[in-house]
Amino acid sequence: MRYFVRRFLFFVVTLWAAVTLNFIIPRLQPGDPAEAIVRRLVGQNKPVDPAQVEAIRLMLGIPGGNILDQYFGYLGTLFRGQFGVSYTYFPYSVTSLIGQALWWTVILVLFTNIVGFVIGNVLGAFAAWRRNGAFDSFVSVGLGFVGTLPYFWVALMLLFIFAFTLNWLPWGGGFSETATRELSVDYTVDIAKHAALPALSLLITAPIGWILGMPTTWSRLCARTTPGSPSPRG
Repeated sequence: MRYFVRRFLFFVVTLWAAVTLNFIIPRLQPGDPAEAIVRRLVGQNKPVDPAQVEAIRLMLGIPGGNILDQYFGYLGTLFRGQFGVSYTYFPYSVTSLIGQALWWTVILVLFTNIVGFVIGNVLGAFAAWRRNGAFDSFVSVGLGFVGTLPYFWVALMLLFIFAFTLNWLPWGGGFSETATRELSVDYTVDIAKHAALPALSLLITAPIGWILGMPTTWSRLCARTTPGSPSPRG
């Protein structure tokens, strides 16, 4: 029971730290989101009317007052599930944007976990079968190193190489804005092209745990099924 309590408290502290950083970091950055929206509407080289900036601030729900009042107001709105209006995709709400991206994320994560499970167990079983061989050494050392790489760093490197440098794949979105949303080969290919980089970034690291864990599992199974072999616990 104490284990679950500690894990729950750790989760609460991590969540609090994440939302607090989400509150602090935008306020450390220079500029005002309301002013940026007005400049985008009127043009970069034209003067900005302070009344327009104030009107946009009210529509965005940017809080006033001291920083402590803003922080507790921010925690209160999060607790009530009110995430406000998106500054980048104004006037869309943050909730609507999350709802639009949620199913794409669920499908992507489900697909990559299934593929990663299959690939990881197949390669892990082969490494266990060829125990202490060249492939097993490569898996232990090479994939052990890859597993230490941050996932977001892998994703950024893939974006830099295949999207920005080679321009082979799109850098964001679930499908092209010009794509016709219908059940067709072209639309399916377009979705697959947009999902390729995030899926690849997940598949680089997802099977590693299964691959590295399979030799240990295989050894324990062999120890239990071999007559006269000592117990794995012994």
